[in-house]
Amino acid sequence: MKIFKSYKFKLLPTSEQTAVLMQHGGNLRYAWNKLVEFERISSIEIQNSIDNVDTSNSIVALILGLYGLDKSESEPRKLALLR
Repeated sequence: MKIFKSYKFKLLPTSEQTAVLMQHGGNLRYAWNKLVEFERISSIEIQNSIDNVDTSNSIVALILGLYGLDKSESEPRKLALLR
């Protein structure tokens, strides 16, 4: 039988780290809202025979755009950011 133990850590970030964490939280909220919007739009467009690849490409472009990347960036860097 496996026994799992949990740990709690208290973060005490500096003001600079707090700003970065807040920025990441804002980026995640923005990405989530865009994905919900894409889902809502794609469900309507699927009924109108949209190609699902277009929606996937839009989602990838959105995520890459959040990190200031574009299609010309190297594949390993893109994959590392998407993990």
